Amino acid sequence: MTELYVVKHVADRVANEPRNVGVIAATGRGADSRVATRFLGVDLGGTPARRPLPGVPKNIYLAWVNYFQVKTREGRWEDIARARRRRPQDFYLDHVLTILDSDDVERIADEYFSRLVRTAGRSGKKMSPTEHMRHQVDAVFDELGLSPDRDVSLEATLNGRDVRVTFDYALPSASPVLLDRLPSHDLRSDGQAFAFRTMMARQAHRSDNFAAFIDLSGVADERDLRVVESVATVIDPVGDYNEALSIVAELAGI
Repeated sequence: MTELYVVKHVADRVANEPRNVGVIAATGRGADSRVATRFLGVDLGGTPARRPLPGVPKNIYLAWVNYFQVKTREGRWEDIARARRRRPQDFYLDHVLTILDSDDVERIADEYFSRLVRTAGRSGKKMSPTEHMRHQVDAVFDELGLSPDRDVSLEATLNGRDVRVTFDYALPSASPVLLDRLPSHDLRSDGQAFAFRTMMARQAHRSDNFAAFIDLSGVADERDLRVVESVATVIDPVGDYNEALSIVAELAGI
């Protein structure tokens, strides 16, 4: 049997609209207890992203993460409950589920972190792969406090004819980073089209920096991926969200 908890953050106590920022799965008590935790902006090794939770100072957020990890792993659940009863807190723990048929806390933490924290849409409906990718990309930009230009069109000349190409995003700078979301199920044609767009952007002297968001788990042929890798940085916010945060932060110079 495993108990599942969600860590919530309330940015505005008047509005009282909590956001799920972590999950804790726990089984057993005392010396036999096992606990697994997952938090936004913190990888499994404990390394935080540059801005793990936008709107909250990094040191404060990480102090709360450490607080929940230490208290739950030491079995001091009553300390958490007592502190919340004493005064309202911006971060708090909610028990959401008892899972009777499994004590695999690591698997449960991974599953419900994805469902309740990382990919939960406002409508609660299951996302298509395209929607999932768009959600993950938006989450990366939000966590880093970035507001990229969207649907950016560029004009170039090919064999004496004007050509217009479009990228999904642009991170403004002296040499802007142009980014696209590419579906992994049709990467051969979409990858080649993306490579063509980068060539046009270079020819128009608009940018030399490009990146592509791809769910690498769906890539069937590595040769198709190499076409994209030859012209751009590949980012997988579905398979490795924290790594995606780090790469985009570096591209944006933050």
